[in-house]
Amino acid sequence: MSNNSVDLGFALNLPNDRAIDYLSNKQVVPANRFKELGESAHARAFTVANINHLGLLSDMKKSMDESMRQGEPFEAWRDRLEIRAQKRGWLSNGEFFNPDGGEVIKPYRLKTIFNTNTSSAFHASRYQSQMDNAIDFPYLELVAVGDAATRPSHLALSGTVKRIDDPFWQSYYPPLGYNCRCIVISRSDYYIKKRGIEIDEVTKVERDDDGDPYVERDGIEVRPDKGFEYNSARHGYRPDLDDYDPVLANQFCERDMASPEFNLQYQRLEREYKRERKKARLDSKQKFKDDVLVSIRRKARHNLYFSAGVITHNLPIPKRTVWLSDDTIVKQFNSRLGDAKINVAFYTQLPGIVSQPDYILEGRNRYYFIKQTVSGWIRSVVKVSSNDEIFLESSHYIDEKTLKSDLKKYTVIKKP
Repeated sequence: MSNNSVDLGFALNLPNDRAIDYLSNKQVVPANRFKELGESAHARAFTVANINHLGLLSDMKKSMDESMRQGEPFEAWRDRLEIRAQKRGWLSNGEFFNPDGGEVIKPYRLKTIFNTNTSSAFHASRYQSQMDNAIDFPYLELVAVGDAATRPSHLALSGTVKRIDDPFWQSYYPPLGYNCRCIVISRSDYYIKKRGIEIDEVTKVERDDDGDPYVERDGIEVRPDKGFEYNSARHGYRPDLDDYDPVLANQFCERDMASPEFNLQYQRLEREYKRERKKARLDSKQKFKDDVLVSIRRKARHNLYFSAGVITHNLPIPKRTVWLSDDTIVKQFNSRLGDAKINVAFYTQLPGIVSQPDYILEGRNRYYFIKQTVSGWIRSVVKVSSNDEIFLESSHYIDEKTLKSDLKKYTVIKKP
């Protein structure tokens, strides 16, 4: 392990395009609805505890967006927010309040709100850059500031070095709590070997009865603060592709499917699936039964989502972006067992299949996108979830006989 001292104060106030995009793409969500959302939606939401007034929340976010673009410190944001609140009659004796619902934000909370949102945006930007350079810098090191204000639990984790695809980072990528000042630094193979740094294999993430993560380190049980138990940088840095031109949006999806991060996560999931097969002593043709596979999926998945493509055809659905979850990848390992053509490179074809299919079929509450490639016909099945998100359910090669059967079985929406 290495030992570093850092000061993030200057960095958090520097204009940063990726950090600005992360914050500006967040959607305002009242506190009473926030708990209903999953981790991925949490990371893309702007909310304040116990505040449900959309006008007040919107003013807070708009003023913070402006401060982020200007690279302004907390004091400038607070002054801008006070001017907005004063005009709307939401300011009294330095306190922000909702005259309709009686909700109040005390002055001392403002700095925490500012720090939490700007820090999350900074780390989301940093995480994206680290994933873009994962091949050259395959390790990450968590570093705490190390001064008198550093929490003992954060100090205990300082110096932890793990591979960039280690499950540790799904729960322990900063911020780890309110006003957290920890940072994660990329490290190369050369850096690790030259300094003789031992990769931490001891600190493993456990889950308590409520499913919350914790690790034991130096006799201290380290838990992220409530609400910080997941890597918001991983979930939140992607733009809302529905707002972009379809051509540009699909270019983003092509990069996502070919990214070092997708490759790393695919390899991790494949290793875990193969490890479970070895433990179960299955032969090369045996698949896990559904009930056993459910347990394996729960252990392997980290609730990660990759943009698999953007639908360009006019369909009666609320959104256009198709998401590929790590859970679906695990299911595909089992359902497509033995199919050598279903590998990490196969998924790079998804954006083209979704955006420019030869056929689109509808049936069984699903849409079937079918495209002829140099290796044969590929059928990708998508389904609209209860919260209107679109997820890839499966994708694989089909033969001519199956194609003809599908054309008879389902409603043809698009054909060559």
